[in-house]
Amino acid sequence: MNNRTTDCNHRQGSDSKFWKRLSQNMPLAYCKLDTNGKLRFVNGYASRMFGRTQEELLGLSFFELSEDSTDKHRTRETITWKVSDIDDYAERDIKIYCNNSHVMWIKLIMQPIYDSFERIEGFHAYCLDITTSKRQETELHHLINYLEGQIDQRTESLVAANEALEEQHELYSKILRDISHEIRNPLATIGLQLHLLERAFPNDTGRHLDILKKQLMHVLKLVDSISNFAEASQNVANHVAINLVEILKQMIVSYAPRAEAKNLHLAGEFPPETAYVKGDTTQLTQVFSNLLINALNYTSGGEIIVAVEVDAQNQHIKTSIHDTGMGIPADELPHIFDRFYRGHNVMEAEIPGSGLGLGIVQEITQSHKGRVEVQSQEGVGTRFTVILPCYSADQNDSR
Repeated sequence: MNNRTTDCNHRQGSDSKFWKRLSQNMPLAYCKLDTNGKLRFVNGYASRMFGRTQEELLGLSFFELSEDSTDKHRTRETITWKVSDIDDYAERDIKIYCNNSHVMWIKLIMQPIYDSFERIEGFHAYCLDITTSKRQETELHHLINYLEGQIDQRTESLVAANEALEEQHELYSKILRDISHEIRNPLATIGLQLHLLERAFPNDTGRHLDILKKQLMHVLKLVDSISNFAEASQNVANHVAINLVEILKQMIVSYAPRAEAKNLHLAGEFPPETAYVKGDTTQLTQVFSNLLINALNYTSGGEIIVAVEVDAQNQHIKTSIHDTGMGIPADELPHIFDRFYRGHNVMEAEIPGSGLGLGIVQEITQSHKGRVEVQSQEGVGTRFTVILPCYSADQNDSR
């Protein structure tokens, strides 16, 4: 009996030595924990993985390897959960710090160790270095967040573009309705005059023909204005350096006879230095031509002054056309750039126009990165100011 007991003890001792030797040299980080989660055994692989000697690790718990307070708390909860777990297998990812402050993520796999009474007396703990996969997971998470952000931005852009297209479609529909309405009125008058002309006495023929001619001219001007407006709405790529003063001087010469016919003083006030802007010559000529024609139409006496001011500090050129005409009522000022809008006083005075001129002015100016300002007082006069960015002719030549 004593020999059998001695043999059994010898065999258990041999198994224990074999297991200790095996666990010490296995190519896997292995630790043994007590019921409090303290390290009671650490093999060489685990020691090398954690960057600490086996003596330094013994007696520590995994949460004590975490330097950050948040990580400590989370790791302590992990160990507490593990040691109270009665399942045969459990695992969780935890973050620890090595001696060289190297951050390491490990997958902690724990298995209970039972005594002869089936009570937990400790745990086998296997540690797998998952730092690389965690880093990749984090990078993937950041990439997903970035892509989601890009998708959200693109979605917002597409939604905005779709809304802009819908607004543009509605705008074009409104323009077509307005055009239809504006053209229908003179055509109706032409139809009525033709009907009256068929039944008129010979003495009335001249009067009806005169009305027909006026209405036809109105339709033609309306069609020209619509065409000009459509061209002004298009982006123009052939912008060049333009001497604005030269254009305005030529314009004053061209409209001088018309001003003299109305006994108006038409003059220009220009700076000594050159005033260059970058743009389309035809379109910018149309801008100032429309403003000058309006000044001539709405001014019955006094003067019209075309002035240019170079604002070197803000790098802008301000061109103003100031008249002493009928002026614009304050309640109509917010609407003067609306398509086909014509003020009450203008309609009563029967001044010809399509209501598109100022819309064309604004459209072209904005396409040249500028803006239009207006100041007016009814019965006193109006000043339109076109503000455009300065441009150096020397820069244009160097290119």
